Amino acid sequence: MNISGEGLDQDLTYVFIVKFDNKDDLEYYVNNDTEYAKFKFAVGPVLIKGKRDNGVLVFDFEYNEHE
Repeated sequence: MNISGEGLDQDLTYVFIVKFDNKDDLEYYVNNDTEYAKFKFAVGPVLIKGKRDNGVLVFDFEYNEHE
């Protein structure tokens, strides 16, 4: 649950974080993983590209714990 007091959460309340060991694993997940395909189908109605008011924010990022 979002407990941020900064007021910058855009009323978003949940987050999904998926960690991959490498870019090949990410590519497989996005393009070939059948469970992810089922997830996309289930949430597809709220994932309307180009609309900011749909309550969804999706982004990929790289994390390097040594930087």
